[in-house]
Amino acid sequence: MTLAEDSVIAEYKNHGFRRVVVRRDEPNFDYPIHYHAYNLAFQVLAGSMHVTTNHQRTVANPGDHLHIPAGQLHTVHIGPAGCVYIHAEKEPANAGGGFRGGG
Repeated sequence: MTLAEDSVIAEYKNHGFRRVVVRRDEPNFDYPIHYHAYNLAFQVLAGSMHVTTNHQRTVANPGDHLHIPAGQLHTVHIGPAGCVYIHAEKEPANAGGGFRGGG
């Protein structure tokens, strides 16, 4: 793990996220439609991902943040170069909802 990854993980944990990991997904991998019982946050470190929720597709590139509230159906497609990203989970009662793309 890099110093930058450690720093981002620490920031998420300081904001109450209970499980924070770095994930490395292969190019063009698809996560079919699903949901989580927890609020989910991503921060892309390298590569890209395409997240679709409520019929809205958001492309996330390095530095972008995505938030998906608990229970929200979504799909994820990993970009052609793969994707390295922070995956952070937070209990629904402790987090605000919403979905946003940053960058």
